[in-house]
Amino acid sequence: MLLASVAAAEGEKGFRIGAGDMAPSELAKYLQEYAPEKEGKKPVVVLHLVNSQSELSAKNLRATQEFIWEPMKKENLVVMAVAVGDSAESAEALAKRAGAAFPIVPDADKAVGRALAETNVPRTLIFDQEGRLAYQHKGFRSGREGEFRLAAMYLLDGEPVPVELKERRYPVCGEGAGGEVPTGVDPQLYAKNIIGEEAPEVPVETWINPMPDAEGKYVLVDFWATWCGPCIYSMKIGEEVIGKFSDKLVTMAVSDEPAEEVEAFVKEAGWKQPIGVDTQARAKEALGVMAIPHALLINPEGKVIWQGNPLMLWPNDGAMLRELLEGKD
Repeated sequence: MLLASVAAAEGEKGFRIGAGDMAPSELAKYLQEYAPEKEGKKPVVVLHLVNSQSELSAKNLRATQEFIWEPMKKENLVVMAVAVGDSAESAEALAKRAGAAFPIVPDADKAVGRALAETNVPRTLIFDQEGRLAYQHKGFRSGREGEFRLAAMYLLDGEPVPVELKERRYPVCGEGAGGEVPTGVDPQLYAKNIIGEEAPEVPVETWINPMPDAEGKYVLVDFWATWCGPCIYSMKIGEEVIGKFSDKLVTMAVSDEPAEEVEAFVKEAGWKQPIGVDTQARAKEALGVMAIPHALLINPEGKVIWQGNPLMLWPNDGAMLRELLEGKD
């Protein structure tokens, strides 16, 4: 089997500064105003380049408000956006449309935008406490806010952003990962994107650890395998976190390996979470899952509200998972 990484192909393309570079002078005045040093603590800055005409920008800002700004308000964290090509009135209108409580400042002459990136928005850049670029990303899609948040959390803890995250690589396993992505498969998810759609049936032939009644609860479906190192790592961390949400959440980790192999592995690992086997991989194949671990979070009404690598859900005692379970989908 191939151990691969989910990676964006653009790397540093689309940007005018690279990792380790100091914020350019065009941005400095905004950072001085909105990201001042407080009580001797220099801030981590999450910066979005946006535009009032871009609905994707508004979606990016809404996600940041819900998953980064509201739950992570800290003295040494600053979240702001620069509205490239927009007047003060347009920037204010965008802030209202997105429901953003953090600053969105106008960049009518595009001086800041051009100093940081080439054309097109949104863009996200995160600067460390020394004002050096630690992470940047081109574009936005649902779930990406989890990656932005992880990058900020590392910096707030005084740690560098891991290379794997800066290069947008989540550790996964799969014969299809890294290869050609078929039509209909999201190239970043390595699966069909069904966020907002009705959840598919997930058949299980054999339960290793039985699944409790899920009536009225959220369900996290996790496709995994005993041979997949990232899956095992995620399952181990998840085992420690999911118990905190037993009043709202039921999980089901599904492997397509022989039941006896899975049972022996789970017994040795001592895992208690619900684990099932579908040797035909029916749900996995229907979703076009090319790389694992891969998870779906389904709300009590049966709709998929989140999809991606479950490793994104566990940091900070499951902070992102907690927000999703509170209905911030």
